Amino acid sequence: MFGGMLAVVVCGCWQMGGIGRVFSAAKAANRIEFSDLDVSPLKRHSVWSLVLGGSVTWLVIYGSNQSQVQRALWLNLPGLILLLFLCGFAGLVAYTRYKDCDPLSVNLINKNDQILPFYVIDNFGHIPGFTGLFVASIFSGAMSTLSSGVNALVTVTLEDFIKPYSKIKFCTENDDSALFSKFLVVGYGTVVVMIAMAASTLGNLIQACFSLFGSIGGPIMATFLLGMLCSWATWKGALSGLIVGEVMSVYQASGSYVFRRLSVTAPLSTAGCINETGNLFMNRNFSSAYFDKTLRPANTSSEFDFDLYHISYMYQGVWAVLWTLTVSLVVSLFSNGYGDANREITRYTTYLFFVSAFSNKCFLLNDMSSDNIENFKTSASSASRGLLQKVYPCQKSSDKPDLRLDIYPSKWDGQFEEKAGGERMSLLMA
Repeated sequence: MFGGMLAVVVCGCWQMGGIGRVFSAAKAANRIEFSDLDVSPLKRHSVWSLVLGGSVTWLVIYGSNQSQVQRALWLNLPGLILLLFLCGFAGLVAYTRYKDCDPLSVNLINKNDQILPFYVIDNFGHIPGFTGLFVASIFSGAMSTLSSGVNALVTVTLEDFIKPYSKIKFCTENDDSALFSKFLVVGYGTVVVMIAMAASTLGNLIQACFSLFGSIGGPIMATFLLGMLCSWATWKGALSGLIVGEVMSVYQASGSYVFRRLSVTAPLSTAGCINETGNLFMNRNFSSAYFDKTLRPANTSSEFDFDLYHISYMYQGVWAVLWTLTVSLVVSLFSNGYGDANREITRYTTYLFFVSAFSNKCFLLNDMSSDNIENFKTSASSASRGLLQKVYPCQKSSDKPDLRLDIYPSKWDGQFEEKAGGERMSLLMA
């Protein structure tokens, strides 16, 4: 995949006269913009939608997607950054080539997703093997993603949904499990093909992918965050939040496609199309009589007021996470997740997780009475997993000493230690 994209970028820059000319053309047409700080969630693309919404969406992809979390993500990061840079730069090269003759405006292509394949065929189709390399790069990237995704689906289905509850013998034997997995692969592959056929009607492919990851994966990511950050969350809250989050996010994403909003686009010229670009599909050239306008005007959206369906697709992951966390916390609160046994310790551990999870700073727990020490010891193991808790009296002038809490990364040994005649108590937790 890197080879195909790199070939497009290198040959495109050589054709356009160098990298400087590509950037100059993009800058002159305001195609590279980093100063749009509009905070409106209706703004399709802005600094905030790309940073906030994009970060949440990528967190969904790399934080809770089984096909990704099993990989060495730090090794994946440089390759991902390079690939995204090549894709973005290929877009700039294609714009420089067609800045005076927009293929979409003159019906050379049907939608924006076809611009790069059209560019390759139109400009490098005469080079032997070039189009084959480009097609191979596309299929290599698609098959790599598809294989890991289907493998994750099959593994989760077999291990978490079939084996624990099935009474069929072949579902629990290794040899028969492999055979059953192959049937699952065929089933999921069929579903993927059907989804791919339906995706052709969704419009922009990038928007469809981000909407899908945000609306479907957002609630799952929120459930992971709930388990990591909220020790008093209950299974009832997590399940309720997951269901409500999925329903609301899918509802919003579906509505955004049913009631589509015309997005504002930069003007594109067709003045340079006269006797310049051949129509590869009709096998004829264009003349000046074909065009009745020079510019394709930008679509306006000022007639729309704030509408749930018109929130930027970049924020769909944020929408899903907020719904899931809110419902999960409320249901957990009313299902006694924040009960008496955990009430005191959970007030501190959530705060300590953010403030000092990577430091040795000591905190004074001023309002924990001596009578609640035992409650602290019994509830801390379930409320503060992953931290080494040291609780001991701090010497003060008052009659009732305060309890002091130090936290460090540690491993579970399940033991309480009494030191210095009971003056210090240490607790190791997973």
